[in-house]
Amino acid sequence: MGNPRVDSRRRWALAAALLLALALGLRFAAAGREGPDRRPRPDALEYAGIAAALAAGDGYVYPLEGALLPPRYPPGAPLALAPATAVRGARDAWIGAALWSSLAVLLTGLLGAAAAGWVGFWVAGTVAALSPLSVAYGGLAMSEGPVQALVAAALLGAAVAPWRRAALPARTGALVLCGVALGWMALTRVPLLAFALAPAAAALAQRAGWVARARAALWVGLAPLLAVLAMAYWQERHLGSFTRTGYHLWAPEVYVDNAHLVLSTHWLTNVLAGHWETPHPVRYLFGLIGVARDSFGGSLWAPATALLAAVGLVVAVRGARHCPVRRALVLGALSCAVLLGFHLVYAWQDLRFLAPFVPVVAALAGVGAAQLARVLGAARVWPTGAKAVAVLAVVAVAVGPLLQLAPRIAARRTEPPSATATLAAMGRAIQDNALVVVDLPAPLAREAFGDGRELMFADLDSADPHLVRTQLFDIQGKNGATPQVVALATLGEVDPEALARLQAALAADRPVYWLSTPGEGVAGPALELLASAGASLQPTAHAGLLRLAPPPAPR
Repeated sequence: MGNPRVDSRRRWALAAALLLALALGLRFAAAGREGPDRRPRPDALEYAGIAAALAAGDGYVYPLEGALLPPRYPPGAPLALAPATAVRGARDAWIGAALWSSLAVLLTGLLGAAAAGWVGFWVAGTVAALSPLSVAYGGLAMSEGPVQALVAAALLGAAVAPWRRAALPARTGALVLCGVALGWMALTRVPLLAFALAPAAAALAQRAGWVARARAALWVGLAPLLAVLAMAYWQERHLGSFTRTGYHLWAPEVYVDNAHLVLSTHWLTNVLAGHWETPHPVRYLFGLIGVARDSFGGSLWAPATALLAAVGLVVAVRGARHCPVRRALVLGALSCAVLLGFHLVYAWQDLRFLAPFVPVVAALAGVGAAQLARVLGAARVWPTGAKAVAVLAVVAVAVGPLLQLAPRIAARRTEPPSATATLAAMGRAIQDNALVVVDLPAPLAREAFGDGRELMFADLDSADPHLVRTQLFDIQGKNGATPQVVALATLGEVDPEALARLQAALAADRPVYWLSTPGEGVAGPALELLASAGASLQPTAHAGLLRLAPPPAPR
């Protein structure tokens, strides 16, 4: 006969491996061209660029056309994505997001298991693995995947730390895990420190006296304190004030000129015209019950998940006094409420801001499913017992998300190659001394065409959102340089010097190519001027890459 304890560990290890494989498989199967193309922009473009700079040893900067610029976004997410960029650069940052998102699924499943056993594991793991929004952002160079993993880690640590049966090193390790997760969250988005409630309660729950509680509080609080102080020091040194963030530098029209609207009750009843149609409370309510969809990623979860989570929250509240795991989940739900309160008055509206809720809601859904299975099985309401109820719960939370994910995954088989791959093929076909006119972000163009070819932007407004802002607001790099930009048009005005430079290249018989963002056509005021002067665009072997021919010589 085998050892029951060893057999149980093997079953749990196998279940964890299966759940992790499911999460990884879904995220890579659903990932498409948006990841390597660094969409949505400018967010993913900058996250990936900072991550690549960190991996290359350049520090916390956004490198752009010769300048090392102060980033707009905090360093937490780029730190998480940086290892994935070590080999091929920023184009692979999305792979880091996929790995973090898959880790979040595993940790969420373990959190559900700690709260409600096997039923909790499979229900929580299924919700997290199949969340359409989590799957979508798990294929993008964004912060949602790392944030979900950090939230799940903090709550899991808070759940384990107060266990009396756990050895002291395990309890200390759980508290350190809480602290590191909170510190990383503080470096990602400061409002995420709302999730400090459960770890703080776990530290105060130590039963060995005030000295042990103070030591536990130190383990939990040291990392987030250092993170906040480090960011304050960086902002004071590079932005002029510890209260000034990268948002103030890159978007002064919002964070300086309209600072009173960044956090305002105005958004409880009003909408920003041209951006969204319903006030924040309505949009987020529909998101929480699982019927609203993010423009990029789909819904957070199925309505059945919201219902099971509501049941689980009631059960967890009733058991919070005696069960540290359920107490952690209740405090996690309270943290979600605090974070929701922040986003209700925050100017920008986006369903992905609720992505940190997924581990909490998934684990609570596992508790709710386990409770229903226990009650219905004991009362013999369901003929085949508690197992059938648990299976039905897994199916209920999975069907809706699967119906959203299936078309997304199927579409990936027939979609064209990413712009990054297309540009790389074009780059191999262009002569080293060529002048290339582009209408796409500088990092993508520089990756494809390298430093040996001269780049010129067709229209800076549509090409690179970062370059436009460096010109508008005179943003300088930490190395004292400003991005060296040559653009035929900026803000609708043609630059005569750039146009003359282009005409001189044509007259000198240099190879000149015109490239728009793949799939978006070729247009622009400078092109119209060249066409009126007799210059013409000739097709090449690569769709979207055109050779600019000079006007015919006068007879």
